[in-house]
Amino acid sequence: MRLALGAAVVALAGTAASASSLINMDFGTQFGTPGAGHGAAAAQPGIWNAITATTGSVALNDIAGAPSGASIALPAGNFAFSFNNAGTSGDFEALLDDGLDLGGTGATDTFVVTGLAAGNYQVYVYAWAPDSATFIASTSVNGSAPANSGGAFGGNYAAGVTHNVFNVTLTAGQPLNITTTTISGFSTLNGIQIVPSPGAMALLGMGGLAAARRRR
Repeated sequence: MRLALGAAVVALAGTAASASSLINMDFGTQFGTPGAGHGAAAAQPGIWNAITATTGSVALNDIAGAPSGASIALPAGNFAFSFNNAGTSGDFEALLDDGLDLGGTGATDTFVVTGLAAGNYQVYVYAWAPDSATFIASTSVNGSAPANSGGAFGGNYAAGVTHNVFNVTLTAGQPLNITTTTISGFSTLNGIQIVPSPGAMALLGMGGLAAARRRR
């Protein structure tokens, strides 16, 4: 029975996201990049990819700083932007006070991440305008219902203000399409975190536990 259970768990775990799929991205580095100890809203500490490009494809490292095999394609037409928001400092300032300017009301862009392992993910999209609490952005991932972000910074990350979180299941070879739309004023893309969902990580842990039990 233990052998059958372990085999089933390991088989399922093979479909879960791998550790190389844990990725942090910081767009714009005018205020630096968050330190490796800063997990942001996802509570995922590790190396942040400092993305200074405004167009083209950028290879991504995982949170250990090793090549992940994934990359992000940046649409043309956006430019690096920064504003020193009085309410942010330290790692918050590094992530939120710079980014890509996504244009005025009605502007839409899609950022495409390829090379991720098949599995379940939580995708954190930081689309917060540091220069005005009245500027609102809408984001969606792989056709999900759009969610707005924007408003005054309250001293910490808050869903619906600094970012939004999307649950996504990817099949083998399927890209991650992150779409942004400016609802009012001008919007900014500050960062993205890609996190294998808690269920996927727990499943991997169960596989290791089952194997350990068989060896006793």
